[in-house]
Amino acid sequence: MSLKKTTFLILKILIALFAYLYIAWKLVDYKSSTGSFNWGEHLKTKEFILLVLVFLLMFLNWSIEALKWQKLVKGFTKIDFVHSFKAVLAGISTGIFTPNRIGEFAGRPYFTNKEKITSGVFAGFAGSLSQSLVTIFLGILALNFYLISSQNHFFTDLKYLLAVLIFSLIIAGLFAYLFFHLEVFTTLIKYLSFLKKYEDNLLFLNNYSKKELFIILSLSFFRYLIFFNQFYILLHIFGVNICLYEAFIAISLVYLFLFSIPTIAFSELGIRGSLSVFFIGIYSADYPEIIMASIVLWILNLAVPATAGTIIILFKRYK
Repeated sequence: MSLKKTTFLILKILIALFAYLYIAWKLVDYKSSTGSFNWGEHLKTKEFILLVLVFLLMFLNWSIEALKWQKLVKGFTKIDFVHSFKAVLAGISTGIFTPNRIGEFAGRPYFTNKEKITSGVFAGFAGSLSQSLVTIFLGILALNFYLISSQNHFFTDLKYLLAVLIFSLIIAGLFAYLFFHLEVFTTLIKYLSFLKKYEDNLLFLNNYSKKELFIILSLSFFRYLIFFNQFYILLHIFGVNICLYEAFIAISLVYLFLFSIPTIAFSELGIRGSLSVFFIGIYSADYPEIIMASIVLWILNLAVPATAGTIIILFKRYK
């Protein structure tokens, strides 16, 4: 293993350890101040209908992603909704054990023609870019809302706010430009020799119309709304009192930093939980309940679909 890869792996492990230690510290601090976690009280008072709703939103979430996948690959192959849904689940199962779930790019094309697998990988990248754009834009918006409402004099100084806003707009603008000009990636072939053998598989990126890209981006936005509402509902189910405005800031910042932090399989749950405690903890001290909401969300949106995707892949191989 090269020095660069080893260093990056050590960094990810240290981030994971820090995340779990941070959660443990917050739980110990919470228990020392309250005496107990009162799990039973929250489990008895949560509304079963809301929990069912969160579960159903999981299907809506991945159905929208399946529809998005159909639109992403239609330039080089045609698949029906059922096969698209299976491909999405397969991608989750292959991605959950890879750094930042990049394995999804390899899992989804498994359901396309063998000669189109490389195109499927690049189509997956385009879809990921659209979801990243939504996450970054809303996360930056939430960050600016937080800085404006902060009581810290440093953050309320106009020149610092303007600096953050300008930097935010540059980052969001860069991602927006890349997404709506996917043909930029095909021009890289001229400068990167190792991509030349994929030239035929990249050309479909030139064929997306602005209308199609806007539809794909809109589907990514609807998926984000589902993520947000699932988390918000779970927080209330577990007794975390937080208003919608505070939830938008905290949850959007959780997703923004989760997107930007390198993770591996065993660390994502810890990092997700620690970020939730850190940002939602700004508005609520119910740390165990925040962690439980984060864990349940991870199970519903990743563990359950990944299990289904594994079964689908194994069955396909068996056939």
